[in-house]
Amino acid sequence: MTEKERNILNEANIDVEDAMGRFLDNEELYIKFLNKFTEDENFSKMREFLINNNVEDAFGCAHTVKGVAANLSVNGLYQAMIPFVEYLRDGNLTEAKNLFPEVEEAYQCAVHAIIMRHNYEQ
Repeated sequence: MTEKERNILNEANIDVEDAMGRFLDNEELYIKFLNKFTEDENFSKMREFLINNNVEDAFGCAHTVKGVAANLSVNGLYQAMIPFVEYLRDGNLTEAKNLFPEVEEAYQCAVHAIIMRHNYEQ
């Protein structure tokens, strides 16, 4: 990964150096998982479950998104997901919905950076 690609990710609060420790410095594997993250359906499913007031399934998807964000060091999203997941765990749909715009913004920022890094690579 070039310095420019790392900067694109770091500017979106994706800590490549931190993630490398989890991926045993296998940059190719890390990039593969980053790209798969943009294709994962848990975030869109979570949004639908929120719209339909399905707290239990929204929590399951949110917990997964939070875990993946942590493992990939997508720190902006991970930090936004912490209180969001706890609201859902507690069944507090109102507070979760109030926080969702912040969560969605962090998600979109991360996905945009990952796609930009991928496009820069090509």
